[in-house]
Amino acid sequence: FFLMIRRPPRSTLDRSSAASDVYKRQVSTQSTWDILLFGMEDKIFKYVEEEFDKNALPALMDYMRIPNLSPSFDPTWETNGLAQKGCDHLVSWITAQKLEGCTVSVIKEPKYTHLIHVEIEGSAKTSKTVLMYAHWDKQPPMEGKWAPGLGPFTPVVKDGFLYGRGGADDGYGTFAAVLSIKACQHFKLPHPKIVMLLESCEESGDDLAYYLKKLGETKIKEVDLVICLDSCAADPNRIWITDSLRGVINMDLKAQIMKDGVHSGDAGGIVPETFTILRELLGRIESTKDGKMIDALHVPIPEKIKKNAELLASLYGSLIYKMYPWVEGGKPETEDVAELLLKRTWKPALAIIGQEGLPEIATAGNVLRASTTLKLSVRLPPTLSSIKAGEILKEVLTKDPPYGAEVTVSGIDPANGWSAIEYPTAFDAAIKRVSKAYFKNDYGVIGVGGSIPFIGLLAEKYPKALFVVTGAASSSSNEHAPNENLDLGYTKKFIAAISGIIHESAVIFSSQLLQITF
Repeated sequence: FFLMIRRPPRSTLDRSSAASDVYKRQVSTQSTWDILLFGMEDKIFKYVEEEFDKNALPALMDYMRIPNLSPSFDPTWETNGLAQKGCDHLVSWITAQKLEGCTVSVIKEPKYTHLIHVEIEGSAKTSKTVLMYAHWDKQPPMEGKWAPGLGPFTPVVKDGFLYGRGGADDGYGTFAAVLSIKACQHFKLPHPKIVMLLESCEESGDDLAYYLKKLGETKIKEVDLVICLDSCAADPNRIWITDSLRGVINMDLKAQIMKDGVHSGDAGGIVPETFTILRELLGRIESTKDGKMIDALHVPIPEKIKKNAELLASLYGSLIYKMYPWVEGGKPETEDVAELLLKRTWKPALAIIGQEGLPEIATAGNVLRASTTLKLSVRLPPTLSSIKAGEILKEVLTKDPPYGAEVTVSGIDPANGWSAIEYPTAFDAAIKRVSKAYFKNDYGVIGVGGSIPFIGLLAEKYPKALFVVTGAASSSSNEHAPNENLDLGYTKKFIAAISGIIHESAVIFSSQLLQITF
């Protein structure tokens, strides 16, 4: 089958007429998906399904067997060879796909992590560039806490789900990105120039910011569309687009009242307990009644965000909070689902993620300890500067310390959030078509409470770029936790849909002759 869509000669256009306006709107939204009513999506899906099952899935599982933890969780990452092993495995698989016009390179500088850089020449008549992003470093394994028969580095396929560390977050992303382009090329669907940045430090820091600065000076000067595969889906019934990400700031809060610990029976009642001091300090930034954080960390929430929260609440109701592994009788701070969605995506939230100074229970003696340190993780509204938030928190926590204690804030690690700009009409329509082609439903929009620092960085560097922040993981994928899993059925449809979005972008970016053969 051969199809041609030809643009009318420029001389035939009456740019001042109403007919011309209609034509221009048609050109801006025209796509092969409008007129290929011959099971094209079925052909693409079957191709992706076979490629994934026979080609990508075995390689993905082999990658999951490599315990290449993110640098923050492995102090020997640069010498133990695990990051290099993971990198070599992925590069070998990408190279073996023999994508047309593809070059693969690894960027690695001393003290910085590995970055896999892939460039694929465009086959569409456009100079536009699509940047695809995924990461392949892993969270800690949490050995011994997985369900029977499951483990972090022993991947298992069970009931249509792939279990193991790094499958959903975000190891599948590399394979999804490559297969989406492979499908385009197999069916001769034109695609723009593709740049893939596959990093190994997302869970730890900002090495990619360093590399992007260097690449931006030489190889990635302009980006027109960013496709990030590290977000999530709210359900398996459609493509989900993330329209906001919260920022985050981590810091160590230490309270010290003595130079050394002393007998608790002798000093108790005279010397204040440092844990009590920390409780008082935390009360300055978070209410113990409802978890609300200080006003200085809040921002105005756009009306469209509030309306979308109400829509999602009406669709999913209590499932929004019942999906978490509560203890018997456990419940959220409120059962107002729309409010919970806003609290999760546009309001600040505090978590205590680590401590120093408290011994293990089995070895704890009757000692009034000299100090206690807590590691705080504060999620921030998408549009609040993380630098500003750090300054606010440090001032509030260290001012006028209780009982004259020495209170210090250190290890401040800020990362900004991100809020999306609205899609142009043509691009919005394109994603709707693709979602309906593979999922029979319009795409959904959801804010995400987590953080992908790289997205905010890209938005600053390429302010005119469109962003498709999406992913095949779901809220039940247990990313960062035991029993991490990936829905394989959804993932295969998702990859086919990403292929469609890439091709759609080529059609929108280009007004040239379009030819499709299959």
